[in-house]
Amino acid sequence: MQDLVKISLRTIIRRNLIWQSLILVDKRRSCYAERVSYGKARRVLKDETIAIIGYGVQGPGQSLNLKDNGFKVIIGQSKQFMQDWNRAVKDGWKPGVNLFEINEAVKRGTVIEMLVSDAAQRLIWPEVKRT
Repeated sequence: MQDLVKISLRTIIRRNLIWQSLILVDKRRSCYAERVSYGKARRVLKDETIAIIGYGVQGPGQSLNLKDNGFKVIIGQSKQFMQDWNRAVKDGWKPGVNLFEINEAVKRGTVIEMLVSDAAQRLIWPEVKRT
């Protein structure tokens, strides 16, 4: 994974089959997608920490699915949106352990999955990019 500069992960569940769609960007900025089985996704991502940024609409389902399937997952959620932060806590995420402010989650994650609205992405991207 050292030759990759960005990995985007999308989880697809159909008829109890889990597929991971990995979108990979290498150092030459070549972008390619690879649809892989659950087993291959587990092998490729076994040593990675997936930082889910945002616990609004998509965050709970994707993060809990990944966590329940054995992936190492952390959450990045702004405390400015306490309803989402509190929902993450209610769902079992622990502040300072696997629930962090966005900038801290980006620092700790090796794979970043942005699950915030387009408007929110525009606001937080400069912070994510700096980290």
